Amino acid sequence: MRSAPVLLLWAPVLLLSAPAAAAAVAGSHVRRELQPGAATPPPIDLVVTWIREPTEHEWPKLAARCPDAEPSRTRDSGEILASILLAQKNLPWLRTIWVLTNGEQPCFSSNGTWTDFNKNKRAPRIRSVNHEAIWPPGSRSALPTYNSMAIEANMHRIEGLAEHFIYANDDMFFLEPLEPKDVYDEQDDYATPHVLMAPRGNTSTNLDLRTGGQEFVIAHNAAVAASRAGRVVDAEALFTSARALYPHPWERQPGQLLLNHMPYILRKSFVLEAQNMWPKVFSAHSSMPCRGETTYSPVFSYNWYNVVHKNAKPSPQVYGRVNSLAIGAARNYGFLGAHDDGYNVPCAEAAGDAGLVEEWFGHLNEAQPMVLCLEDDFAQDCPIGDRASAYATEVAVYRKFFLKVTPERRKYLDLSTEQCRTCADGVKEC
Repeated sequence: MRSAPVLLLWAPVLLLSAPAAAAAVAGSHVRRELQPGAATPPPIDLVVTWIREPTEHEWPKLAARCPDAEPSRTRDSGEILASILLAQKNLPWLRTIWVLTNGEQPCFSSNGTWTDFNKNKRAPRIRSVNHEAIWPPGSRSALPTYNSMAIEANMHRIEGLAEHFIYANDDMFFLEPLEPKDVYDEQDDYATPHVLMAPRGNTSTNLDLRTGGQEFVIAHNAAVAASRAGRVVDAEALFTSARALYPHPWERQPGQLLLNHMPYILRKSFVLEAQNMWPKVFSAHSSMPCRGETTYSPVFSYNWYNVVHKNAKPSPQVYGRVNSLAIGAARNYGFLGAHDDGYNVPCAEAAGDAGLVEEWFGHLNEAQPMVLCLEDDFAQDCPIGDRASAYATEVAVYRKFFLKVTPERRKYLDLSTEQCRTCADGVKEC
């Protein structure tokens, strides 16, 4: 009988004491020096995805094309500006920040040229790329796409993208300074990506207990405990629990390992290796304009591939200091009042979420995460384009946080309307 495959995850026990998050964001963190004899970090890029939020008049057309479309996946609460400003500040060693869009651009980006942001020659350069530029020619009829998984299957095709790159949604934030060795293993000359992960708590996961989430959390945390003790972890147990969560017709191919929904540390060559193992699986994504048409996430598969085939390990510096918020998931875990229909909570009932979100932001001062994911899975039946509803109350809490961590957003936005400032020449930039 063939023994179950095993992998060794390693991560030291870290104390969570650190400078206050606000002070770190303000730039008080002392940059760590490159040690004598250490390898020189390679060029590293960041890819951030963004689409403009549809108006209430545009939504019916989108919903007609993708009946399973979820408003939360196209909502814009102002995340992208905070995400980019924090990346420029706390990852200054990045070469390029690529903003991957459907052709439309944030109003403060100078029509995608990012002129004002690129004036600082010491900061990473920002460039916009359209989906069409990375899409396989035979599948472009599927554009415009509203399927983030299809985008993830093609983002490595960006012309000029560095071999080493980080992928992040627009609601993922680097709250404290990181170094290249925090995301790639310095011990092997930055060849292997690290994994951003933390022990799972009931409020930091978006797994539904009724579809195997409980078993996965138990298996995941057992693996983390074993990792910290230096014991061998049974990869098969992790896969079995994950398999219950991510059923798809390709059986074990590709594997799914959801560590934490955080920025994904990748290499183009590793992405290609993973896709070459299951070419039909990944190529199918490009012809699927709607997220509901596919049942697995490429980036989860990339993580799985890196851990199982490349011996990727948790980032020693970031381990245990990542956090996320998912209101729908929090209900399923009892953090909020459970609802009979799980995620599909009526908008009116979700009105109380804003206060809990504000309380959660308050806890960040204690947890001091270095990396944060703000998962907007607010009640799906809140009216599209309605900014006077319960959703607007929650967005106001988000924006209060964005202003705290990126006060320079005042330069680009009229904070009373969250619209871009109009300069004397009429151009929406300052």
